[in-house]
Amino acid sequence: MFTGIVAGTGTICEMSGEEVVRIVIDFESVTTDNLETGASVSIDGTCLTVVEINSPNISFDVIPETLQKTTGGPKTSG
Repeated sequence: MFTGIVAGTGTICEMSGEEVVRIVIDFESVTTDNLETGASVSIDGTCLTVVEINSPNISFDVIPETLQKTTGGPKTSG
């Protein structure tokens, strides 16, 4: 369960993969300076783990079951 303050919004840049879906989100309007790999971020109410930071883009790996049972899917870029 995510506990924290939602500080901003982002835009989905990319969703790729089948076994594990890589979601890349552009957080241009939010400072990501204190974010690090392994941190938890709330995405549409679902707690996801940061796997890569290429500021302002943050990447998350998500299994299909998570996408099916949460607000994570189906989504498209943009």
